[in-house]
Amino acid sequence: AASRLDESWIGLEALRATRCVTLRQALRDNTAGLPRPLRLSDLPHGLPGLTAAEQAQVREANKLIAFAGRLLALAARLGVIAGEENPNTSILWCFPDRHKLLDKHYHTFVFFCSSGLPARKRTRMLLIHCGIPLPTQFQCRSHTGVCMLSGRRHEHIGGKRKGMWLSKLFEPYPSPIAEWIANLVTACAHRSAVSFLTSIAA
Repeated sequence: AASRLDESWIGLEALRATRCVTLRQALRDNTAGLPRPLRLSDLPHGLPGLTAAEQAQVREANKLIAFAGRLLALAARLGVIAGEENPNTSILWCFPDRHKLLDKHYHTFVFFCSSGLPARKRTRMLLIHCGIPLPTQFQCRSHTGVCMLSGRRHEHIGGKRKGMWLSKLFEPYPSPIAEWIANLVTACAHRSAVSFLTSIAA
């Protein structure tokens, strides 16, 4: 029972965001002067013809992405609560191991505009052993460019404002969504603990 307990509680709340500037999608109209993309959806591990510096950047990022993938797969096998998030357009979701995880585990989307931000920023959340439907107040199904929640036009995340990239400015999670995630993980962890303790007491 002790070994089962140790195994069940390793990394109980392993929700993470794989941060990597190399994961951005190619832009059809890069008038904002963003750094050029280093990957494509059908070439997620990196484009040919990159400079030596770009190759090194992609190589280091690929190590992080692969390591995070192995952690998620381990959590899935051990029954541990885990997850990962990235923008819906991120190349991260084009990696083969992420395809497998998305096929097997619950995933949902949060929309930053639901918490008052001017950008829609549809963000995918992969949740392992923690599948609770997203509250409707965090969802914006509008495809017209106008937020269905606030009625304001969505701001495009491109270019800079006061010297800062807008993608960086809108990177932190709004407090209401962050609070929902924290409560979600707590509820799932409690449910998992109750289930485990009930099983060993039987």
